[in-house]
Amino acid sequence: MQGQIEDKPTEMVEDAEQYFFPPSFMQESLWVLNQVDEAKSTYHILGGFILRGPVDMQALHQTLALIVERHEILRTSFVVADDQLMQAIALELSIPLPLIDISRLSEQAQQQEIQQLQQDLSQEILELDQAPLFKMIVLNIRDDEHLFLFVIHHIIIDGVSYQVFYDEFMEIYAALRSGREPVLPTLTLQYADYAVWQREMLQGEDAQSLLDYWQQQLAAMPALLELPTDYPRPAVQTHKGAEQTFQVSDELLGRLQELARITGTTLFMVLLSGFAVLLNYYSGQDDIVIGTPASLRTRSEFEALIGPFLTTLLLRADLAQDPTFHDLLMRMRTVCIEAYSHQDMPFEYLIEALKPERSTSYNPLFQVFFAFNNFIHTSPSTGHSTHKYTDIGSQTARFDLSCDFVLFAQKLSYILEYNTSLFSNETILRIGQHFLNLLTCIATDHEQRLSQLVLLSEQERSTLMVDFNSTYAVYDQNICLHELFEAQVARVPHVKALSCDGRSLTYAELDERANRVAAYLRRQDIKPEALIGVCLARSEAFVISILGILKAGAAYIPLDPEYPAERLGFIIQDAHVQALLTGADEQQVLPTFAGPVFLLADVLAGLDYDPMAARQRVSADNLAYVLYTSGSTGRPKGIQISHRAVSNFIMSMQRQPGYTEQDILLAVTSFSFDISGLELFLPLLTGGRLELATREVILDSQLLWQLLQQSGATVMQATPVTWRMLLLNEEVQLSGLKVLCGGEALSLDLAQSLLARGADLWNMYGPTETTIWSLLQHVQLPLDDRAVVSIGAPIANTQIYILDAHDHMLPVGISGELVIGGDGLARGYFQRPDLTSERFIPDPFSQRPGARLYRTGDRARWLNNGTIEFLGRLDTQIKLRGFRIELGEIEALLDQHAAIRSSIVLLRENKQGQPQLVAYVIPHQEPPRVEELRVYLQTSLPDYMVPTIFTFIDTFPLTPNGKIDRKQLPLPEDVVNTQREIVAPTTDFEKALAAIWSDVLGQEQIGIQDNFFTLGGDSIQVVQVCTRARQVQMPLMPGQLFRYQTIAALAQVLDQPQPQPQPVETSQPTQPEQKNKSTDHSSTSLTPNKLNKIMAQIQKGKKKK
Repeated sequence: MQGQIEDKPTEMVEDAEQYFFPPSFMQESLWVLNQVDEAKSTYHILGGFILRGPVDMQALHQTLALIVERHEILRTSFVVADDQLMQAIALELSIPLPLIDISRLSEQAQQQEIQQLQQDLSQEILELDQAPLFKMIVLNIRDDEHLFLFVIHHIIIDGVSYQVFYDEFMEIYAALRSGREPVLPTLTLQYADYAVWQREMLQGEDAQSLLDYWQQQLAAMPALLELPTDYPRPAVQTHKGAEQTFQVSDELLGRLQELARITGTTLFMVLLSGFAVLLNYYSGQDDIVIGTPASLRTRSEFEALIGPFLTTLLLRADLAQDPTFHDLLMRMRTVCIEAYSHQDMPFEYLIEALKPERSTSYNPLFQVFFAFNNFIHTSPSTGHSTHKYTDIGSQTARFDLSCDFVLFAQKLSYILEYNTSLFSNETILRIGQHFLNLLTCIATDHEQRLSQLVLLSEQERSTLMVDFNSTYAVYDQNICLHELFEAQVARVPHVKALSCDGRSLTYAELDERANRVAAYLRRQDIKPEALIGVCLARSEAFVISILGILKAGAAYIPLDPEYPAERLGFIIQDAHVQALLTGADEQQVLPTFAGPVFLLADVLAGLDYDPMAARQRVSADNLAYVLYTSGSTGRPKGIQISHRAVSNFIMSMQRQPGYTEQDILLAVTSFSFDISGLELFLPLLTGGRLELATREVILDSQLLWQLLQQSGATVMQATPVTWRMLLLNEEVQLSGLKVLCGGEALSLDLAQSLLARGADLWNMYGPTETTIWSLLQHVQLPLDDRAVVSIGAPIANTQIYILDAHDHMLPVGISGELVIGGDGLARGYFQRPDLTSERFIPDPFSQRPGARLYRTGDRARWLNNGTIEFLGRLDTQIKLRGFRIELGEIEALLDQHAAIRSSIVLLRENKQGQPQLVAYVIPHQEPPRVEELRVYLQTSLPDYMVPTIFTFIDTFPLTPNGKIDRKQLPLPEDVVNTQREIVAPTTDFEKALAAIWSDVLGQEQIGIQDNFFTLGGDSIQVVQVCTRARQVQMPLMPGQLFRYQTIAALAQVLDQPQPQPQPVETSQPTQPEQKNKSTDHSSTSLTPNKLNKIMAQIQKGKKKK
């Protein structure tokens, strides 16, 4: 940029003591940042140097005074006048220079004192409206050695200015000591002249040309580089920092310099490209923006000035399509050359022009910084004084991560400055070593593709493969599940094995009934591995049936009677079920089936059987069960699990978290959910007791708590949703209970709540394809707010790896796909060889023939302690209330509806922070009614897969690459609210209950015909409604709300002494009426006075929130 600089800028305003200029763009930005910086020290520059030989303090004072007089910027402060920020330059300024004597301290004490003084200086508050914006001190270490320390605000200095200050200081000091005139360059301008000139230059055509370039260069850039952090990113960015220094060997430096020479690049470009690869490796992103400093001293008049002449260039690295490092280097060469040819655009001006997405938690446009400093320093003679720079570490971090290379005297090192609110020191040490490994790999062969570059050291590889996967344990690999059960029958025949709803069976009794089932099936010519569907309500009948099926050599498929007939029909047909075992009631919900249907009651009521006929020899390789889970194409898939896989799992659970014959396990999980396998088999194969909770109990936290106490349960497994529901009851105490939590991510707040109630807490993780749980973690106090609730380490005979997109093993801290190997792997998907070969792959890390790995599709990473942190799904599969759901299956079904053109289903949180399914729908013309869509989905999907909210939109937002941008979908709107006819409450009871619903659901208008679950209610909110109702003397039970889901229906039940109506037809879970209990609800009619009290309590509750 060209232009004349006026001798006396017209913007200058003068008074008796100071004169005023507009600030530069960088100063303006730093002033704004300082206003929001609570520490007021983020942009401090800390430095110093040592003076050797006798020191003349008078000469030091004079030296400092002359430099301050020479450079106006050192007399500058910043004020706001008429809403405009201005530089205020003092005509005169006296600078104190205190001398602190520490010469009498020991060497160790001196170091401690110096470190403390450095820390104090770094945190010194420099008020920007009060000059000077620096503080300097001299430490007397000994008579011939003094340390000159200073802190200066970045708003008046940059790195080059530091060099200018140092050179002038040493020259003036030496001249004063020797009685000569200092030799200094003539200053024709001051920094204020530059600031005015910069603003004038940005008014012309050149500025528009620069802006056009940068707008094109940065179009559609990512808002955030998502490096894996050790701690959650704070909502408001902090600047607490630290740094680590790494040395590059002379041999490696020489090879990197040779690489730069033969490729026609520079060492800066080579190192920058390597840094981009490192960031790609850690973040998984291939579009990365890196900030780098550039000097705006583009004119000779600026070279001798002190002041902030820096700008930040944004260098965008394109690592897409796995280029070779050489190709990437050529790309970055072009990027750098073009960027530096357009460097006159101040970064602060660019931000205002681009108006990027703003966040209080991270910097706009870029979050990582890269600098290369090539120091070629010569200093004037200082007479009797010599000097050197001191090493003063940083305690602030302006960015998430900065990498500063320093080349000095042909020695190369780099400093990683990092935000300590995001990263631990251990992580930064690992990143720094990986960078060295990467540079070595690049220097060895720069024609390798990025995916071939090796960052892992041999020691790290050994840690991941051996130390973290040392899980070998001995167990009987040739025994079947029913044989393990029979061993317990022989050992403890008269011990209670199973209890349910007041009924119980000993091991011998349970075995006798299972033998009857087995003998009956054998007589029906059931062969090994025949698949038998079991459709039974939650009772001991189900346990008897599956044991009998296993004894007969067959495998069972659970068929939940709550599922839609269409889904049950698909499973039966797809699995080629050979026979069905069911009850009289359950038979009514089953679809038409051409094969034999056996009623369990008939089977058990049969004549005496031959015990030998119950025995069928099968091996541990044979199937034990097949479970169907949601499929991404809209087609559920059957997962085949062998006896050996389950027996290894049970053996591992017996050891950790631990289960003995004295334990009682309370089972609350649906039989169609794979984790019910732990509940069914762990007690019965150990000699303990299984307490089977009924569906009625499971849905009511009060009843569940009562059963926990009455049964004497020592172990209970449940999903986070169930545990949250239970904890809503303030009476619940979990001391002495082993709490197993899995099926969904265990949040920190839930973990803290469970531990606070005395739970012995274990976090569990595992897909159905690797047999129930594959990892577990004992969660213990203390848990601070930055703690990670990990999913733990692998169970016995299980291997865990984290792989990148190229199936390369990833080190600690970097996220990738979690893959699982070992004895728990399923055989595969039933009659789906294509999907089996896609998800079950050969294990490249194992020496065992035929070893396989299962791709979970989950994103995770190793933590420093050898446990795993779960980070979510790589695809669209999610877990809700413990159920695994392929969102694509719901979308595929919605897209088949005649009125729908396209749909997207997401898991999002409602106003109360609870997860729920939200369907975004583009209709062909007029949107269909929401209730119509619900009924349509309910014919094919279980209730947990039916979206709570339907939002109709015209188009889906797209990414720059033309893909649907799911993150930009609008916040859900409950379309039911705009399509339903609101029937206002009229009776006192209806008004009171509507007020409670309104408060809990966050809905202002509630009609008496509105369905609680259609409005977004869930099981936790059921408990909340019932709790609040009880507080105001309305005896509402959770089971009643599940059964009667509108205020009108509830009013007929609770507010009128008349026969109960039929339940509302809905897909939500229905609750059987309580047995053996008589409740008189005739007294629940509300008087006006009682209603007023209730409404007052509700309003009081709102104010407390």
